[in-house]
Amino acid sequence: MVSVAIVGAGSHFTMGLLGDFFRVGLEDSNLILMDINETRLKAVYTAVKNIVEKRKFNLKIKTYTDLEQAMEEVDYAITTIRTGGIKALKTYVELPLKHGTIHLVGDTTGPGGVLKALIEAPAMIKIAETLRDQSPNAILLNFTNPMTPLCTAIQMATKVKTIGLCHGVNHIVNLTSKLLNIDPEKIQPIAAGINHFTWTTGIYYNKQNLLQQLYKELNNPEKIEIIKQHPYLIGKQLFKTFKIPPTLNDRHTSEFFHQLYTWIKDPEIGPILKKSSGYIDFKNKSLLQSAETRDKEWYTYIREIIDGKKEIRPSREYALDIISAIEKNETTFLPALNLPNRGLIKDLPEEVFIETPGIVSNSSIHGIKVDLPKPILALLNLHATKYTLLARGIIENDKTLIEEALNLDPLTPSPLHAHRIIEEYINIWKK
Repeated sequence: MVSVAIVGAGSHFTMGLLGDFFRVGLEDSNLILMDINETRLKAVYTAVKNIVEKRKFNLKIKTYTDLEQAMEEVDYAITTIRTGGIKALKTYVELPLKHGTIHLVGDTTGPGGVLKALIEAPAMIKIAETLRDQSPNAILLNFTNPMTPLCTAIQMATKVKTIGLCHGVNHIVNLTSKLLNIDPEKIQPIAAGINHFTWTTGIYYNKQNLLQQLYKELNNPEKIEIIKQHPYLIGKQLFKTFKIPPTLNDRHTSEFFHQLYTWIKDPEIGPILKKSSGYIDFKNKSLLQSAETRDKEWYTYIREIIDGKKEIRPSREYALDIISAIEKNETTFLPALNLPNRGLIKDLPEEVFIETPGIVSNSSIHGIKVDLPKPILALLNLHATKYTLLARGIIENDKTLIEEALNLDPLTPSPLHAHRIIEEYINIWKK
């Protein structure tokens, strides 16, 4: 019987992952729920227990607030942690804004992504070290952002077999489905790059590559509302320039370019970008009040599940697909795995985690090589180098490397601003 631990079980991922256990046929498993927040853990446990009993499945559930106990004899650990709560969120959102940065989400790239990596990395490395010591053959499946530097740092520091997972590849699927009016379930994208900054080399439907049809419809004035709603106005510009489209919508893609400072002022694009953020009060340069109340919304959601007012749905994540393929000795193709590069994408650092399609089976997990145009490789290499420096800086506790990484980021206003951001982060967070 396979044992799966969810570390950070009080996150919004857990109920969808429970649905995935049923979706892939792993109901007869051991599920370990671990969270340092005992109140959230109890709420999740009650919801999971009620669903398992209602469906009469043999999923055995244990809960822990102690990491070492939770990591004993597990086969897979899924990390969905969010370190530091509202204090962390305000730090990586508001501190860059205070020092002149423009960003939308701030959890992946830009100064916000660097700060979030600094906040999350110590806990993530501790989880990996504990997993290595307690269950040395286990696999770590990470959902926590920023995906690239965290997975890279974990691999460098612990050598634990780590896979990063993200459903961002579905953005291009959904856009293609709406623009071409075709079934999204039958669309197969081929995309590669780094997490939240991948580029789509193929969109296959009935064995035909639909990239040119997608480009045509992106320039169809009758489809402009679909493009705005996605939103993909910046993606449309980049597709025209680089001849292949970014995979994710503008909310994530735009943060990897210094042009965000121009796009945010554009009378058409700017308001759409600001609305897509979901985190930032741009007028007051602060965290949106609604972002601070999401914990209350989560408890309401869990209570509705416990009371039988809401049903769980499977997630769009691939963690349980990986576990199922390995445990059942099946071969599965997945459109997005975050793995150490090791030559999968040329001209990028070997040790950095990249995102690429992959094959999972009982005996192996490996990515598929994808060739990308030179201009795209140049863009990716800047950020991959930044993340590699950041990961090393985190492991070695080297402020110089961290500051160098921050200065490589296109959203950092200046070296002086970078220095001030790091110094103020230390004063705020290390108390």
